[in-house]
Amino acid sequence: MDLAKSVGTSMGEEFTPNKAYGKDAISRRPDLAGLNNASVPAVIVECGEMRNPSEAELMESKSGQKKYADALFDGIVDWF
Repeated sequence: MDLAKSVGTSMGEEFTPNKAYGKDAISRRPDLAGLNNASVPAVIVECGEMRNPSEAELMESKSGQKKYADALFDGIVDWF
């Protein structure tokens, strides 16, 4: 959970979290074997909704991709 909080915080600084996923946009998922059977800390990051034109534009742009990569990197470094 610490990794999810660190990544969620770093992503939240740059991007608006989708509150549909719960508090701080973190949703525990008991139905995802890739996470539940992981022997190391693991998270799945959903960066946006491709059906949302502004989010799709950000995700498709080089500058948007760099923002996502930087935020993910910062979250991992913070957790580590």
